[in-house]
Amino acid sequence: MLAARGILTSSGGRTSHAALVARQFGKPAVVGATDLHIDLATRTVTVDGLVILEGEWLSIDGNTGAVYLDQLPTESPDLDDPWLATLLDWADDYRKMGVRANADEPADAERARHYGVEGIGLCRTEHMFFDPDRLPVVRQLIMADTDLERREALDQLLGFQRADILGLLEAMDGLPVIIRLLDPPTPRGTAWIGHTGPHPNASPSDLRGLCDPQRTGEGPATQDHDPTGLRCGRTGRRKGPHRR
Repeated sequence: MLAARGILTSSGGRTSHAALVARQFGKPAVVGATDLHIDLATRTVTVDGLVILEGEWLSIDGNTGAVYLDQLPTESPDLDDPWLATLLDWADDYRKMGVRANADEPADAERARHYGVEGIGLCRTEHMFFDPDRLPVVRQLIMADTDLERREALDQLLGFQRADILGLLEAMDGLPVIIRLLDPPTPRGTAWIGHTGPHPNASPSDLRGLCDPQRTGEGPATQDHDPTGLRCGRTGRRKGPHRR
């Protein structure tokens, strides 16, 4: 989703995961277009007999839900428009509901504060580690065989996390911030060593030590299921029970 310019799905609704995350990233999204048939094997989309190939241009309108088979000219919304600011000020006199943002990084928090949010309703700390420079450390933590290896990985993650949380608090400047404690993203953290094979962009150093058959070949017990979506991966040796 970070790489996408917009999001189009064949299922879901306004409160689905795709819609919420797209909104946080500031990307247009049309979700729940049930007439779409997405074929992952042929990498095509079919709607009313029309076949759309991978690489063709689509334009989407996140406000109306319209989808166009063409590259239409677009412009970014101007949230600093003085007319819009005046309208929102009027609404503030009557609204009964406050607005908080989902924010996982200081840049997200700064942007949300600029737009007038009254705090952070959810900071998902595991999202702090999706950066390509940080993911290998998460994998080191998940695949650690010894307490020393696990501690080394945790110490690195702690440094990342402290800096990010400090940035969130500074951006909110005293407003409430709700932080969800670390939920180890086991399937996402080990996605490169899943049953579909290594990630095509993985370098040998990324995979070194993670493709040991003793770690990846332990059968169904090493699979994980996240009920919020299909996020299954072979996670290798697991220490103790795992709950989501």
